[in-house]
Amino acid sequence: MKDASYSLRVAYIKSLEGIFFKDGEVFSYDEIADQEEKNYIVVSGQSSSETSFKCGFSGDYMITLNIVCKYPIGSGTKKDSEEISNMVLERVYPSISTTGVVISEDFDIWNTRLVTNRTIVDETGSERVITKVLTFQHSINQIN
Repeated sequence: MKDASYSLRVAYIKSLEGIFFKDGEVFSYDEIADQEEKNYIVVSGQSSSETSFKCGFSGDYMITLNIVCKYPIGSGTKKDSEEISNMVLERVYPSISTTGVVISEDFDIWNTRLVTNRTIVDETGSERVITKVLTFQHSINQIN
């Protein structure tokens, strides 16, 4: 049995390359982001459970994306994070039960669902941070 977690994270980061918003690229990171950027995406968490049968290995894999937008105190709305979220959704989840995420040759994603979609608004001493949180569930079979 192989763990698809790393392959899934890499596939997400690759599938989200080239997203542009307001004249700048929205970069994707694995856990740690460049804190100087105004808008970015972080692959922030994963979990999985085995669903194997006698015929092969498989599992349900959850992955969470945080779409982060930063503003000066007293400004900014959820609209920017929602627009970036729509671009992410078009790439990751183009239609029911399909995915735009291409995983390594060792695995096959045969089902995709958006299971959580929420927004968190926070303020620090110097900035307002709006984070759109998307969690996807993938059913993945091991091929090799």
